[in-house]
Amino acid sequence: MERIYEEIAKIGRRNRVQKIVLFGSRARNTNHEKSDIDIAVYGCDDFEQFQHEVEEQTWTLLQYDIIDMEQDGISEELKQEIKKDGVILYEKI
Repeated sequence: MERIYEEIAKIGRRNRVQKIVLFGSRARNTNHEKSDIDIAVYGCDDFEQFQHEVEEQTWTLLQYDIIDMEQDGISEELKQEIKKDGVILYEKI
Protein backbone atom coordinates (compact mmCIF):
# COMPACT_ATOMS: atom_id res chain seq x y z
CA MET A 1 0.00 0.00 0.00
CA GLU A 2 2.86 2.40 0.69
CA ARG A 3 3.77 2.40 -3.00
CA ILE A 4 0.21 3.37 -3.89
CA TYR A 5 0.21 6.16 -1.30
CA GLU A 6 3.52 7.46 -2.68
CA GLU A 7 2.08 7.48 -6.21
CA ILE A 8 -0.99 9.39 -5.01
CA ALA A 9 1.30 11.97 -3.39
CA LYS A 10 3.29 12.35 -6.64
CA ILE A 11 0.08 12.86 -8.61
CA GLY A 12 -1.01 15.44 -6.04
CA ARG A 13 2.27 17.31 -6.38
CA ARG A 14 1.99 17.34 -10.19
CA ASN A 15 -1.57 18.67 -9.94
CA ARG A 16 -0.63 21.37 -7.40
CA VAL A 17 -2.93 19.96 -4.72
CA GLN A 18 -2.62 21.58 -1.28
CA LYS A 19 -3.24 18.46 0.82
CA ILE A 20 -4.26 14.80 0.48
CA VAL A 21 -5.55 12.88 3.50
CA LEU A 22 -6.20 9.16 3.77
CA PHE A 23 -9.22 8.43 5.96
CA GLY A 24 -11.63 5.63 6.76
CA SER A 25 -10.73 2.06 7.60
CA ARG A 26 -7.30 2.18 5.98
CA ALA A 27 -6.31 5.22 8.07
CA ARG A 28 -7.62 3.52 11.23
CA ASN A 29 -5.97 0.17 10.34
CA THR A 30 -9.35 -1.58 10.60
CA ASN A 31 -9.55 -2.43 6.91
CA HIS A 32 -9.79 -5.81 5.30
CA GLU A 33 -7.84 -6.65 2.15
CA LYS A 34 -10.60 -5.48 -0.24
CA SER A 35 -11.48 -2.24 1.59
CA ASP A 36 -11.62 0.81 -0.63
CA ILE A 37 -9.14 3.67 -0.39
CA ASP A 38 -10.78 6.82 1.00
CA ILE A 39 -9.00 10.05 0.13
CA ALA A 40 -9.88 13.66 0.96
CA VAL A 41 -8.38 16.27 -1.37
CA TYR A 42 -7.93 19.94 -0.44
CA GLY A 43 -7.08 22.86 -2.71
CA CYS A 44 -7.12 21.14 -6.10
CA ASP A 45 -7.71 23.38 -9.12
CA ASP A 46 -8.72 20.51 -11.41
CA PHE A 47 -10.22 17.81 -9.19
CA GLU A 48 -11.53 15.71 -12.09
CA GLN A 49 -8.05 15.54 -13.62
CA PHE A 50 -6.50 14.55 -10.29
CA GLN A 51 -9.15 11.87 -9.73
CA HIS A 52 -8.68 10.50 -13.25
CA GLU A 53 -4.90 10.29 -12.85
CA VAL A 54 -5.15 8.51 -9.50
CA GLU A 55 -7.60 5.96 -10.85
CA GLU A 56 -5.67 5.37 -14.08
CA GLN A 57 -2.03 5.60 -12.95
CA THR A 58 -1.98 3.62 -9.71
CA TRP A 59 -1.77 -0.14 -9.98
CA THR A 60 -4.45 -1.56 -7.74
CA LEU A 61 -7.69 -3.48 -8.11
CA LEU A 62 -9.09 -1.65 -5.10
CA GLN A 63 -11.79 0.98 -5.46
CA TYR A 64 -11.17 4.64 -4.63
CA ASP A 65 -13.50 7.03 -2.87
CA ILE A 66 -11.95 10.42 -3.59
CA ILE A 67 -13.66 13.47 -2.11
CA ASP A 68 -13.12 17.09 -3.13
CA MET A 69 -13.19 18.86 0.23
CA GLU A 70 -13.72 22.22 -1.49
CA GLN A 71 -17.18 21.26 -2.73
CA ASP A 72 -20.35 22.30 -0.94
CA GLY A 73 -22.30 19.76 1.04
CA ILE A 74 -19.52 17.93 2.88
CA SER A 75 -21.10 16.88 6.18
CA GLU A 76 -19.64 18.05 9.48
CA GLU A 77 -19.57 14.40 10.56
CA LEU A 78 -17.28 13.49 7.65
CA LYS A 79 -15.07 16.54 8.26
CA GLN A 80 -14.67 15.52 11.91
CA GLU A 81 -13.90 11.89 10.96
CA ILE A 82 -11.17 13.06 8.59
CA LYS A 83 -9.76 15.45 11.20
CA LYS A 84 -9.76 12.74 13.89
CA ASP A 85 -8.55 9.69 11.96
CA GLY A 86 -6.94 11.12 8.84
CA VAL A 87 -3.37 10.39 7.78
CA ILE A 88 -1.72 13.05 5.63
CA LEU A 89 -0.31 11.52 2.44
CA TYR A 90 0.81 14.84 0.97
CA GLU A 91 0.83 18.47 2.05
CA LYS A 92 2.25 21.37 0.09
CA ILE A 93 4.62 23.40 2.21
